Amino acid sequence: MYHFGDEQSGFVPLCLDCNLKALQIEQIKTDAIERTINYHTAAIESGLGVSGTLPRFPERNLIHTESITLNNLSVENSNIGVLNTGYLNIIDSAITTIRDSGNELVAKSLSSFSSAVANDSCISPDTKNEIIELLQTLSAEAAAPKDSQKKSVVKRMLTGIKESVQASALLCKIWDTVGPIIENYFEN
Repeated sequence: MYHFGDEQSGFVPLCLDCNLKALQIEQIKTDAIERTINYHTAAIESGLGVSGTLPRFPERNLIHTESITLNNLSVENSNIGVLNTGYLNIIDSAITTIRDSGNELVAKSLSSFSSAVANDSCISPDTKNEIIELLQTLSAEAAAPKDSQKKSVVKRMLTGIKESVQASALLCKIWDTVGPIIENYFEN
């Protein structure tokens, strides 16, 4: 058990998996705050007519040199490049939740497609991270109860993924197989 929280609001005991998720959520919030500050810094510089003079938070791209194996995803070392492994961890946890709820085919589809995206060397790192971000949100929606899923958001994410994979013939082929399974899951 891990204690999560602070002395003012109190500590809550969490298991290893829940603690990991809570830490990932905190990191995502921190990253969002840093990006917002960087945006406002750039806006100030633009208003002043100067560029690159004020300090900024550095981009948090994680570079890995060895294979990453999670419960449901496998990323090979030669294709890792620059990936946000926090998103991969969230996708992996969501796939476990989906599998545990009895949706093995959807879990397998998300797992195989996410691994294929992470290992694809034909797409740019920016496109790869964009697809991983979309998959992270999509998998979180898939793991949520049916009555709380945001159908319009899911529809846009599915469209975004389909458009983003056009740069890779392999990803297009895999998406043509798993995409309908995932789309059907959200329609029912």
